[in-house]
Amino acid sequence: MRHTDRVTAPAPPSAPNVLETQLGASAVTTKAADSASWWRIDTTPDIVRSLAVFTVLATVVAGVLGWFLADQLTDNTVRLADSTGEVLVVNQQVQASFAEAHAAAVSVHLAGPAGNREQRRIYESAIERAASGLERVAASVGDDPESHAALEQVAALTTRYVSLVESARSSAIAGDASGNAVLAEAGQVTGTQISPQVDLVTRRFQTKLADETGTAGFVVTFVIFVALLVLLGLGQFWLFQRFHRIVNVPLLLASLAVVAWLIYSGSAYFTQRQAFATADDDAYQSIEASGDLLDLAFTHRAAENAAVLGGASSVDSVVMDDASATETRLTLLEQGADSFREQALVQEVRIRWDRYVNQSRAIEAALAAGDVAQAERVTSGTANDAFNAFNATAEALLLDNRQQFFAEVDYAVDLVRWLRWVIIAVTIAVAVLAWWGYSMRLREYQ
Repeated sequence: MRHTDRVTAPAPPSAPNVLETQLGASAVTTKAADSASWWRIDTTPDIVRSLAVFTVLATVVAGVLGWFLADQLTDNTVRLADSTGEVLVVNQQVQASFAEAHAAAVSVHLAGPAGNREQRRIYESAIERAASGLERVAASVGDDPESHAALEQVAALTTRYVSLVESARSSAIAGDASGNAVLAEAGQVTGTQISPQVDLVTRRFQTKLADETGTAGFVVTFVIFVALLVLLGLGQFWLFQRFHRIVNVPLLLASLAVVAWLIYSGSAYFTQRQAFATADDDAYQSIEASGDLLDLAFTHRAAENAAVLGGASSVDSVVMDDASATETRLTLLEQGADSFREQALVQEVRIRWDRYVNQSRAIEAALAAGDVAQAERVTSGTANDAFNAFNATAEALLLDNRQQFFAEVDYAVDLVRWLRWVIIAVTIAVAVLAWWGYSMRLREYQ
């Protein structure tokens, strides 16, 4: 009998187990449901939880944006006090110091070889004040290459001016008449070279003053927190409709915290704006008017000195030819005077200006008559005294307005100094209270 190998056929696949299939499908469904539960909002607890998360995130975003905007507002205000305002005010004093210095230098020169010790002392003191003022301005301009370049040029020109004055003085002592031309050149240095550079810095910082007193940052911050208040109110209303509870105390406290911040910040901001307005309208406008008046006086005084030193027959005077320019400045000063002291100073400035104008007319009359010696005597004597008295009174008015300007600016700094930290405190409080308020309703489902 033949032995044949038996081939065993593979067993047919077994039928699927119905129970296992049902369990697997159930597991897949459960996993899908679990993953979907992270984004599906189809029950009241899901909605409450989502509102809580959204409100907290919105509060944090509002707080961060508000902090940066408040920080910018505070920095601008501090910069105005420490830099911009200092530059604008001190520049006017620098101009006045150069005017006083040159008037005194001319008087010393016209006194001849003997000189004039008192006027020499005034000249040296005025030059020291101008140099000190320039150092203060240079330290305050910050990151402004154009202003630094202008101030460097002023420093170099000041050195040249002093050198010319000393050269003219040496010529006077030696009895050399060429000193007149040298001193006239010194007057041109201060009037046509130094003054325009100082004015350039002033104009640049006047632009910065407008930028630093802008309102955009605070308005945006205010709108952001108003939107947050609306969000809290809508949440409160939804909870009332769904749970029939009149008040959710934590959300109410969060809303009150936002309202308190809006009142505080709004009050601080609008009071700050008023302080800025006072600093600008009542102080800086007067400072500008005083500076303009001093510029006009210096321009005329320089032309007058140049005419006397050169033996001219008349004075090329922008002041006398355009009396309305000085009258406009004096009127602005009178309108801006908001205290008895300032009003008295303005009247004193007007009186002393009129006295100087009378002396200047006497110099013009002497030159027109060909009496140069008389013109020199008036220039170095009564006209110089009148000009110095006017300049000193104008500087006193500058100082008074400077004090008022910085008092108002410092007050504005104090008003916004705490805005940033109050925003942080309010943000934390609102976020905690909002989460607490929604969590109270979530616990009702547990």
